[in-house]
Amino acid sequence: NEPEKPNIEIIKTGINQVNVNEEFRYQFDIKNTGNTTLSNCIWYDYLPYEFIDVRKIETGIYSNDINYDIYCKTNKRGYIKIADRINSKENLDIHIANIGLKEDEYITELKFDFGEVDKDFGSLVSPNIICKVRDENTADNQEFTNKTKIIADRKGYSVESEDEFTIIVNNKKIEVKKLPRTGF
Repeated sequence: NEPEKPNIEIIKTGINQVNVNEEFRYQFDIKNTGNTTLSNCIWYDYLPYEFIDVRKIETGIYSNDINYDIYCKTNKRGYIKIADRINSKENLDIHIANIGLKEDEYITELKFDFGEVDKDFGSLVSPNIICKVRDENTADNQEFTNKTKIIADRKGYSVESEDEFTIIVNNKKIEVKKLPRTGF
């Protein structure tokens, strides 16, 4: 018998440079890297809301057949449940415009509550968070970092994994020059 070794891992990727008003995606790889079932498995994504707006969540597909909930936290409110009992075998698109944010209200955090996950739990199709760079607060070569974390426990022992990803914004104004007319 091998002793229980709980562990979990999250890796975040994306593109390194974006333009103002451009949509981009963060992609995640989640895996229970231990050899035991984990309880209270929760994934958090902390958004640099001063610079970006969340547009859509692509939920991904996971190896275990479970149901989970998704919440968001805003700069004006605490956690709001935005998706209930999502089946982990379905890759759904959750459009943030449909959750009724007020003017000047931004998502600051996303929370995915998986509950209990088996020892082979992991993302088979990566979940994605699609965002758009806002132009009012972004200077040329502005950097912002998005942080993510996943936590779980096993018989009172906690495990967690963190990752972050930094993006640089290109905010140069492109001058359009009028070309001389030629021809007839």
